[in-house]
Amino acid sequence: MRILIIDDEENIRRITVVVLEAAGYETVSVENGANALKQLESGTFDVAFLDLKLGGESGLELLPELLKASPQLEVIVFTAFASIETAVEAMRCGAVDYIP
Repeated sequence: MRILIIDDEENIRRITVVVLEAAGYETVSVENGANALKQLESGTFDVAFLDLKLGGESGLELLPELLKASPQLEVIVFTAFASIETAVEAMRCGAVDYIP
């Protein structure tokens, strides 16, 4: 299983990669939406972990673009800024899960 990790914070990306690779998954990590879309153009992924806040970008705005580029992709939104409103919006936009 290939997993794409999209988070602007390098430490979060590194920790997520270590945990997922220790569990046997193949991972690629990127810091922004443009690089995430480039990865989806060049390869297939089964799952993406998408941060809600990507510096100046919104993960909720990126979510539909990811699914347009890769309709079979299962996107899990993860965030330190959780709210009921963003959880509902993430699910409406096509996320399969939301992890605060």
